[in-house]
Amino acid sequence: MRALDHSADDVESTLTVPPIADQPPVPTTKIKAEHERQSRIDLGGVRVRVAVSDADFGIVAELRRTGFSRVIPDSANVCWIDDLDHAPGVFSLIGYSEQGEPVASMRVQDGRRGALELERFVPLVELVGPEDLPATQFGRLSVIKAPGSRTVMYGLFKAAWRWALRENIRNIVITTPPWSKPIYDAMFFAALGPRGEFLHQYAGGAPHITMTLPVLGAEKIWRVGGSPLCQQIFDTDHPHLEIQL
Repeated sequence: MRALDHSADDVESTLTVPPIADQPPVPTTKIKAEHERQSRIDLGGVRVRVAVSDADFGIVAELRRTGFSRVIPDSANVCWIDDLDHAPGVFSLIGYSEQGEPVASMRVQDGRRGALELERFVPLVELVGPEDLPATQFGRLSVIKAPGSRTVMYGLFKAAWRWALRENIRNIVITTPPWSKPIYDAMFFAALGPRGEFLHQYAGGAPHITMTLPVLGAEKIWRVGGSPLCQQIFDTDHPHLEIQL
């Protein structure tokens, strides 16, 4: 049985973005296209909550199965919930559409409570530097094909980012297959280079890229880069996206 990381969600071809320090990359055609989609997003109807009960994790498992089975043919042999889902410092978010349907999920791991999952594959401390820790890993993102699911995906990111900000986490790290990379490029995540690339054994050996975004510096990066999500992420209060552990 194997577990997975990210599913594809109508993502276009990849693009290359240089590492981010304090400035975002110059927007490319692909980034501009994703920003055009972001400009139509309103998080007002999104609801996010933490999975707690067995029933909740049943929803998470089904969301992962539905999302990942579009790109993983042998989904019957996949363990959709693994031991890490119940480890200290790990929680899973369920995102609900305006219609009240669960359409997305994401796992969040607190690096202060133990080594992040991606550290099994890449030397994270060497890549980001100890001064940029602690980090949190946003993983197991699965977004099913449903009305408003892309909007819910961004609601998950706002909820998890707000948690990381409150907890004084320094960096968000993600791993993504190439087909999902444009979404993170448009959010100004920075690829960590060749040493952050690996074959993900839990995703059928698919190539994955490690990317990072500073928690505190995200607002400056997004504003300088002209992200249309700034109004929704930074300028609008969404109490229903404030998660409590």
